[in-house]
Amino acid sequence: MKSETVKSESGFLKWLIRRDAGMTKKADRTEQFRTYLYNSVIEHVDNKTSKWISASNKSTNDKSLTIDMLSKSIFACFVYREPVEDNMTTELYKRQVEVENVIAMMNMLNDLGLHAWNPDAAAGDTLQRRLARMFRSKSIMSWSELLVDAVTATLKLHDSDEKARPFYRDLSKVQLGDVKSVVSRLFGWKFWADGSDEIDRILSDNKSDVKQWFKEHGLTPGYLMGASM
Repeated sequence: MKSETVKSESGFLKWLIRRDAGMTKKADRTEQFRTYLYNSVIEHVDNKTSKWISASNKSTNDKSLTIDMLSKSIFACFVYREPVEDNMTTELYKRQVEVENVIAMMNMLNDLGLHAWNPDAAAGDTLQRRLARMFRSKSIMSWSELLVDAVTATLKLHDSDEKARPFYRDLSKVQLGDVKSVVSRLFGWKFWADGSDEIDRILSDNKSDVKQWFKEHGLTPGYLMGASM
């Protein structure tokens, strides 16, 4: 094995695929790599949302999130899930920084509301109604795509390569504060707490319909960045 083949994530995975030719499929190696990335976030000691993540792919009353749900929402939008070419021995390699940035945003979700998740709350509890709607599977998958558009714009990321890796970079406290403002706007959207059950019916539809309904009712990247509804 030539040393240069393992200096990047991409090189290391290519070496593993060559080494295990005929035994492990490339798709399986890719899935293993992504699982490693997800676990780097989920199992991190600083991740406050870990307590809300179910070990299985089915949410429970006490654990509103699943790994499958996160992989199709927050991780799909904010974790760069392909192996990078950056030399892992240099400062260009930002995977740990990315992990820390994703955790920082997930902690924002926790601190702004998820920490108050209470499956035993009374039926009319406004906060629990808000959280139950926000963290349904189709809901989180839909608003994550709106959130990443708002975050990339807030961070002034315009190049397509940069937008594909929004958190694979050093972010200042000011920039993280700007991200928190966007996340706070997400929690403030009035329809999460609306008394009618229209949104509950919509959240049973497919993701594209849910996302379209969100946008038609004011939950847009522009709103998340501060525009009025």
